[in-house]
Amino acid sequence: NKKNYFFFFFCSVYIFFFSSRRRHTRYISVTGVQTCALPISYFYDSNSYPELLEMRKKWYPDGKKIVPRDIELTPIICLHWYLGDGSLQVESDRQGRITLCTDSFSTDDIAFLCTKFKKIGIYATQQKSTNRIYIPTSDTQAFLDYIGPCPEQIQWCYGYKFQTTRNKQEWIAEIRPKLEQGRPNEIHY
Repeated sequence: NKKNYFFFFFCSVYIFFFSSRRRHTRYISVTGVQTCALPISYFYDSNSYPELLEMRKKWYPDGKKIVPRDIELTPIICLHWYLGDGSLQVESDRQGRITLCTDSFSTDDIAFLCTKFKKIGIYATQQKSTNRIYIPTSDTQAFLDYIGPCPEQIQWCYGYKFQTTRNKQEWIAEIRPKLEQGRPNEIHY
């Protein structure tokens, strides 16, 4: 899924990128015996743009990550945050709740983000045990409505994040035949 999101994101903002490369699986050999495979990874190198430097200074003013106080939680920002660092947990009662990863943010920054969510009509709290933002079942649909539908290009691998009544395993079981037949474009949620 990370590979698919990488290419979706890359195509969305390709004008900022100089190059992207794919690293192939490599095997580590000890005395001629393959011991493990390194995963395939994807990364990009960005050009040096003054606009990006200014953004970096806002997010890392003293080399430590902060949430800039002028950030706006727009639908597109929330969509990319959710796709890249969010999850939907569907419980046995078929109610979905959302978690957004904010592990490296300070408690003050998370409280600030929760306040920003409240201003757009979405209730969010900090999970103190994980230092993440939690959007309860009562506001899950409001959040999904705010960010809009799953982008068509990645529905086949991220559509489950927009299913509030089915868990990921049920989603995979439903789409597996289409994937095995090479028909991901026929997957809709």
